[in-house]
Amino acid sequence: MNAPASLPADPYATLQGLRARAERQRLVATNLPPGTTTDVQHLVQELQAHQLELEMQNEELLLAQAEAERIRLQYVDLYESAPVGYCTLDPAGTLHQLNLRTSQLLGQARHQLLGQPLSQFVAPPDHDQLTYFLACLWAQPGQRQSCALAMCRADGTPFFGQLEGVALTESDAASPPAGSCRLVLLDVTARRLAEDELKAKNFLLDTIVQQMPVALARIGPDGRYRALAGPALRRLGIADDELVGQAVTELFPVTTPHLQEMMAGRGKSHTVHLTYQEQQAVLHCSGFFDAQRQEVVVFALDVTDSEQLKEAALRQQHELLTAILATQEAERRRIAEALHNSVGQLLYGTRLHLDALPPSDAVRASQALLNEAIVATRSISFELTPTILEDFGLAVAVQELVSRIPSSLTVDLNLRGLDQPLPLPLATAVYRIVQEMLNNVMKHAQAQEVFVQVSQEEGQLYLSVEDDGVGLPPAVAQGSPLGIGLAGIRTQAGLLGGTLTVQSRPGRGTGFFLQIPVATLQTPSNA
Repeated sequence: MNAPASLPADPYATLQGLRARAERQRLVATNLPPGTTTDVQHLVQELQAHQLELEMQNEELLLAQAEAERIRLQYVDLYESAPVGYCTLDPAGTLHQLNLRTSQLLGQARHQLLGQPLSQFVAPPDHDQLTYFLACLWAQPGQRQSCALAMCRADGTPFFGQLEGVALTESDAASPPAGSCRLVLLDVTARRLAEDELKAKNFLLDTIVQQMPVALARIGPDGRYRALAGPALRRLGIADDELVGQAVTELFPVTTPHLQEMMAGRGKSHTVHLTYQEQQAVLHCSGFFDAQRQEVVVFALDVTDSEQLKEAALRQQHELLTAILATQEAERRRIAEALHNSVGQLLYGTRLHLDALPPSDAVRASQALLNEAIVATRSISFELTPTILEDFGLAVAVQELVSRIPSSLTVDLNLRGLDQPLPLPLATAVYRIVQEMLNNVMKHAQAQEVFVQVSQEEGQLYLSVEDDGVGLPPAVAQGSPLGIGLAGIRTQAGLLGGTLTVQSRPGRGTGFFLQIPVATLQTPSNA
């Protein structure tokens, strides 16, 4: 469809020239030779007018032809240079027409593609989908249909294609065979791969979320749930969004202070024990009030299992410590009884024997030494089995222990919060630790004064022993044990679930600071 050879380069300029020439010819027609009859003059003018009319019609035809050619070239450029594939399928599903982009997408020359079935470039698993797509097109002429197919090029390279098509109606099927359809073919491989990747990630995320014992809550300024969902709710028997619209603090009063803190912008991570319809769960929560102060967002993790394991470990630790303390106390009691029944009796028998001897300086000296031995034996026996601890509690037992310290060492004792009795294993352990620390001060510190404080506050027991002695070597203060005494204290502190801190400066004294959670040693009867 090349432009005709007779088509002027500028049809509009040619038409203007033709009109100018017609005007000149009109003037010529009016200057016929003298004597020309009127009929001849009219005949000449009519012939000239017909000639000009024909020439002008020809020029207008050329103009229309030029415009049609311009539109055709524009269509060809649009059709061939489009970034998408255009093609026409005949009723048999074979390629009847196609543009350059379709040829590129299918990986074969255009003349080789003509007459080939489109199904040849569709992956076998998607043949049925293509057949259904074409059937829908032909069943509803003029209605747009679309489908996505796994396709392959002539060289076997796979790609994902998107087909958009419409079947031609009888009115617009003049050029292609009747029953044909026009298709648009797009390469959507990148989009499909991105969608598959996103789908896989979403599936993984959904799986993780469904497997993780978490819950997400949105709470309005009125303190009512706007949304509440997550697997962590299942332990309480709550379905997603079941509690929407209900007041949080009415359902779970224990959350009141935490919710108030979050609404005030001071939200902190916290652990709460929730009960709902006789079901219990332990949740570790963190949340915030959004910047617009429209709602509180709370993220909760179900830590019930870990808390139960922790409690079981604490119970085992309690049982272990109780067994250790019971064994130690039994051994101390055995030794005390041996001192009293064996050594004590021997000392008393010896004193009776000395009392029967005639008085002399040697006898009096022996009696004095013997009395000191009896007092020391009684003291050791008492320290081994302080029945006062079981009878009157930790405060009285520590006071009695301090009263036995030699007067050469000044002891400043401060007891607070010990009015309520402590669990006996804890009281025994603390008593033994104070006893061991004071013995260490007397043996090693060369101190003049020692400050002892035992207090109970907010479920924690605090013990501190500070002296003004020579101090400890840096290695010991940082954790290296000095003898079995301090090592034993560290071991007991660990079993009690507490922490022992040692602060010391050579020549400036030493401080031992112990913190123990009282609940660690609570028995069911005390809880």
